[in-house]
Amino acid sequence: MGPRACPNYFGKRSNIGFCKIELWELDPAMEIFVKLKQSREEIGINGCAIDVGFAFLNSCVGVKKEAAPIADRLNADRENSQLVGTGYKLVFLAATYKNLGDREKAFSLYRFLHRPSRPKPVQYHQSQSSQP
Repeated sequence: MGPRACPNYFGKRSNIGFCKIELWELDPAMEIFVKLKQSREEIGINGCAIDVGFAFLNSCVGVKKEAAPIADRLNADRENSQLVGTGYKLVFLAATYKNLGDREKAFSLYRFLHRPSRPKPVQYHQSQSSQP
């Protein structure tokens, strides 16, 4: 089933690619992300998970010329609130920067991921019927 036949094709395949990365099966993972990137370009959609996986893999195998510009674009998108990041995308982006030797950006992303959530203040309303 190709990318046009299944609307969840890119998400499912990128998840499989990230599983391969977690198993440290980098060659099969790279094959998946290269195919996803090619399919995405043919169809013309945006897939930041594909870019994150591709950047991370390139940083692992030492292809810094490929990884750095992708990581910088994704990080800029995150800072401009254009990258809607789930945790794993940002973890892999931070790991990409670590592999590229940019510890400051890596730690910044890790700190962003571990920031304390701030609960919304509770507003209490006095009911009209309880007034004398």
